[in-house]
Amino acid sequence: MNKSDAETLVRECLQRVNPNTDFNTVSNETSLLENRFITSFQVLDLLLLLEQSSGNRITAQQLLPGCFKNIAVIVNSFFTLEAEDVFCRE
Repeated sequence: MNKSDAETLVRECLQRVNPNTDFNTVSNETSLLENRFITSFQVLDLLLLLEQSSGNRITAQQLLPGCFKNIAVIVNSFFTLEAEDVFCRE
């Protein structure tokens, strides 16, 4: 999956988790949790939707602190070739 497709997928999943926000207007670098676009509880729903929508399993090793910080980090953490090498810590 290329980066653009991954960004679209992440935005679609976020939209399903929080239908009250238009994620097409949210910057890739905007903090999702700090700006309350999603809650910590919704991260679990997002994780499941990302797996189901992409058909890819997300491993425990990929779940590092900060991996759901923003759209760009989510894409880099779970949908790029470098995903296994990305450390999401701030």
